[in-house]
Amino acid sequence: MKVNFQLVDNYAISFEGRHIDVHNNFNFLGFEYKVETQTLILKWIKSAGDWVNSDELPQFALIHFEVNYLNITPRNPLSQTSEDTCLSDITFFPSSDRITNDSIIGQSMPHNKDDILYLFQNDQVIRVNCKEIRFIIGTEEI
Repeated sequence: MKVNFQLVDNYAISFEGRHIDVHNNFNFLGFEYKVETQTLILKWIKSAGDWVNSDELPQFALIHFEVNYLNITPRNPLSQTSEDTCLSDITFFPSSDRITNDSIIGQSMPHNKDDILYLFQNDQVIRVNCKEIRFIIGTEEI
């Protein structure tokens, strides 16, 4: 898996020298899967919280190219809807262990056969294996 970013402490992304605190400073907007191109797009927007710096990115997306594995675990129906937009952890994880969807590994870059897991506060998990993930600022070019 090729990526143009690094994971930091399983809650943030480092992109072109910028620290992006996905857990605290961004709200998940949703995802789109394009069957024809096997492309998955995940989108985030800057939180309106007063703790977020004014110079924080307004929005970003992670585009997954040539997706060959996609599994979405449903949200916990007992969780608050406010937890639907909050990422708890992000991790690269061995594709050989697809039974485990609730653990993280502190690794900044993927190994060749790793999946990426997006774990949310509402217990939803999006697990993806693909050829490349590209971080982009904004979502206009999607």
